[in-house]
Amino acid sequence: MESVITTIVGLLGGLALSVMLWHFTTHRITPEIRFSSKISKRYSTQGNSYYELRIYNSAKKRGIVDLSITCALWTSGIKMYQYSPGTSRAILPIPINNPKITRLNPADGYRTIRLDPIKAIEQAAEIHQIALTLDNLSKNDNKLLEKLLQRGDCAYIEIDILAYDEWSGARKHFRSPQYILNDVIHGRFDGFRLEKLPNPELPTSKDKSPDTIDRLPQIETSATKHILEKVTEALRRCLRRA
Repeated sequence: MESVITTIVGLLGGLALSVMLWHFTTHRITPEIRFSSKISKRYSTQGNSYYELRIYNSAKKRGIVDLSITCALWTSGIKMYQYSPGTSRAILPIPINNPKITRLNPADGYRTIRLDPIKAIEQAAEIHQIALTLDNLSKNDNKLLEKLLQRGDCAYIEIDILAYDEWSGARKHFRSPQYILNDVIHGRFDGFRLEKLPNPELPTSKDKSPDTIDRLPQIETSATKHILEKVTEALRRCLRRA
């Protein structure tokens, strides 16, 4: 009888320790990722716009490995199918510069995620091209992402990440905040903090400077007067000869 009790106690104790160990490794020793609260918008010297956000490993001693990252634009109120009783929700994938990250260092480990709205339009499915009227958007527009966020109702951008803890091997899913139109800020990241920048200085065309553009009506008017004077003078000569 004593051996049976000892066996039962041992089994229960082993089960309890296993459950505690499982809970500790899957709920305590897990990856910890934070997202920037805003999307940074910057301009190149040629005037092209770039959209970036940052992710950060908030664990002090453990790295994060094998990160898989996806980005998508979510919007609702879109009419996608004929004879549909209502509207639909559209999900437009947005390519990023590094969908796979090998490792995030602990404490100070952060990476910049750059969004590519031009590729999003180029690679969009036909039904999304039609429903979101993407043909009306110019790839050279430096407000392309903002115009995508104005499609449909309550549009937002969301990032999903799957990652493993370096010590325990525990896998965890992370979802970013929902970035709306007002979350796109002209600024640059200093570490994990976003610093606002002054208004961008976009380059102007060398062939059409502001002074030249202002003078165009005057140039056209003077040229017209000159042509009219020449024609009038020629007519007078013809009348005199006649």
